Amino acid sequence: MLELSPVPLLIVIGACASPPPPEASPAPHSPPAPASGDAPAPASPTPSGAAPAASASVPTTAPSAAPAEVPPLSKPNSVWSVGGVSLSEIDALGLAGAFKKAKLTDSGSAGGSMGKGYESVGFPLAKGKAKGRFYMVRPAKGPTPAESSLGSPEVALGMKDKDKAFGVHDATADLYFEIRIDEGGKASDAQQWLNAVIREQKPKK
Repeated sequence: MLELSPVPLLIVIGACASPPPPEASPAPHSPPAPASGDAPAPASPTPSGAAPAASASVPTTAPSAAPAEVPPLSKPNSVWSVGGVSLSEIDALGLAGAFKKAKLTDSGSAGGSMGKGYESVGFPLAKGKAKGRFYMVRPAKGPTPAESSLGSPEVALGMKDKDKAFGVHDATADLYFEIRIDEGGKASDAQQWLNAVIREQKPKK
């Protein structure tokens, strides 16, 4: 019988093992965050050729237009006057004072409004048990608001109460005035009150 000699078996483990994994690349270095209180890093400059950032537009408010005004009307003075002063020129307090002097009012004050080239003058009147009011519309001496509820002398004439009021329209001077008695009298009484203070000044020949 043939006898075989045992042959030693050599196994090289290192040659059959898998190669080691490649080393990981180190992460890029980031600068540390600034500590509290440190100044922030400057902004990066705009690259050459890049359009600058558009600035936010600021809304603007259009200036409001000035209120429209009517220039003074060019009219001759009225021939109707108080103490020699035309009704176109006399001031409101002077007119009320003349009626107070005639004992037709106690207040001596006057009110009114302005607009559309005109101004109004008004104040209460009283004599005994009769009570009424003086009212006048005439051209204003200065500019007046274009928007107004004040009517022209023609409008005031059209609103006259023929039973209670006596009025005069001076078309040349563009002026109207009246006295209206609301209590204790009528239009004829209003005419007497008016004639006691206001006179028609005849042109000199």
